[in-house]
Amino acid sequence: MEGQSTWPENTPLREAVRRMPLEAILLETDSPFQKPFGYCEKLNTSHSLVQIANEIAALKGIKIEEMLNTTYENSVRFFGLGKDK
Repeated sequence: MEGQSTWPENTPLREAVRRMPLEAILLETDSPFQKPFGYCEKLNTSHSLVQIANEIAALKGIKIEEMLNTTYENSVRFFGLGKDK
């Protein structure tokens, strides 16, 4: 999920986030022009991940710690990190 999921008027994406299983969510900032709502920087950077994670946790009604732990595990699984090659 990226910055667009934090915009209040982006109802379809926000509803998709609410319905999406937490185990299917990754956080990213690959799109420099899709910054979070209210983000003052000119371009989206990794600094905005905190805001994105907080907003998604709020949308899903969970604590930020659960959001961060689960998305970390999702990233490890998705990218095959920690596996012996």
